[in-house]
Amino acid sequence: MSSSESIFAYRHLIESALAYSGNTHSFEDVVAEVVAGTAQFWPAPASCIVTQIDTQPARKILVFWLAAGNSVELKAMEPMVVEWGQEEGCTLARMAGRKGWARSFLMDTGWQDTGYIIMEKAL
Repeated sequence: MSSSESIFAYRHLIESALAYSGNTHSFEDVVAEVVAGTAQFWPAPASCIVTQIDTQPARKILVFWLAAGNSVELKAMEPMVVEWGQEEGCTLARMAGRKGWARSFLMDTGWQDTGYIIMEKAL
């Protein structure tokens, strides 16, 4: 996990991940979440991950909110991020993303396709 200052060097990666996630947040929103401590920023030379902890009544969930960059780097980062989540009391890791993630390294590292889908309707 890194300080919020270095997040600005990853703006292009974060904005590309935000575009795939439906543009629910701006880059500035992500920075504000990291600065507030409600999101965690994980940089690598050509990649980054942004996580959040979702505290539910029965469990804490480590949510992989945004990820972008090099798949080799992201794969190398995943165990460290998961270990941190466990240290924070998380008992489950979760991510939602485009269908391509189901064909990525995630399936080789213990992640499971739950079969759930996310549907949206513009209002």
